[in-house]
Amino acid sequence: MYLKEYKNEFEEALNTNQRELRELMKAMEVKYNERLATLKMHQEMYVRNAAEIKKVREVVEQMKSTADVAGKENEKLCGEIKTLGKEIKDSATQQQTSFANMVKTNMNKNAGRDVPEFKKRAPIVVKPRTKQTSEKTKQDLNNKINPNELKITDIKTGQNGVMIIESVNVDERDKIKEIMDTNISDGYEIKIPRDYKPKLFITGMSLGKCNDELIECLKKQNQCLEKGEVKIIRQYNVKNKNNSYYNAIIEVDEESFNNTLKCDKLNIGWERCKVYDGVDVTTCFKCKGYNHKAAECKNDEVCAKCLGNHKSTGCVNPPINKCINCIKSNEKLKLGLDINHQCKSRQCPVYLKHLNAKKQRLGY
Repeated sequence: MYLKEYKNEFEEALNTNQRELRELMKAMEVKYNERLATLKMHQEMYVRNAAEIKKVREVVEQMKSTADVAGKENEKLCGEIKTLGKEIKDSATQQQTSFANMVKTNMNKNAGRDVPEFKKRAPIVVKPRTKQTSEKTKQDLNNKINPNELKITDIKTGQNGVMIIESVNVDERDKIKEIMDTNISDGYEIKIPRDYKPKLFITGMSLGKCNDELIECLKKQNQCLEKGEVKIIRQYNVKNKNNSYYNAIIEVDEESFNNTLKCDKLNIGWERCKVYDGVDVTTCFKCKGYNHKAAECKNDEVCAKCLGNHKSTGCVNPPINKCINCIKSNEKLKLGLDINHQCKSRQCPVYLKHLNAKKQRLGY
């Protein structure tokens, strides 16, 4: 009985092993066929590559056969280039401006385009006491003041007969004002605009500092501000989902302004913080226009999100990516400006126009 049971178990195990061996053989056959197909594919690829290599060798042989002829022509061409180079060199030595100076001049020009440079201005504003045309103002100046001995660099006209006269320096400006006060002050108001000092915008400070401490860091850690005048206009904290940092707006003298913008970054503590030109255009929070404040605005309220006639805070309408200033300019002046940006965008063409006008007035 025991032998019979063992025999049955043995036969059952033997059948199981046979089934597993058959499945294993099938799997090996599949793998073998796959491997065989791969080898066949590589063999075909090898044959193609060999044919391409053969073609390349034929091209190389053709190039070698023509190298001797080309070499003679190249020698002749090189001789002509050397002769021409010598002539150019002899001509260049006769010029007063060296190549290095030309490169330096071009670098200065390019730097002037990328980095704004602030220059001290000496303007005088001539404003008629009654409204008139600029031609009338020019006529009165020609009749009463001889400009031949005055060092005037620029003359601009404004609305209602206003003229802005630029002089070479402050001393010459004071001289021109004294002459105008003597000759035309009865019909005109002669004014010297408020002296403007350029501003810088610093961003990315991880730690807040008091004004005196920030000034000390700026002057002691940065050579471009070491001997300059520095005044803190404003500091504020910026918070978003990822991090928190501090920004600052400072006022500096003209030389420090120019040197700092060329440095691009300032050392503050153990950080290198980005610095930008701080001039900006006043934006109205009511109508989103420029060069006036909301307290003195007489225009309709404009929502920055949906451009509706209501306040932006609490607006439940879906936001639209449109600029009200560009829309108004297109309607009034037919300029065809792109309106697909937000009102507060610093790439807005209307904003950039006002910004450039302000920079010209300030002396950029």
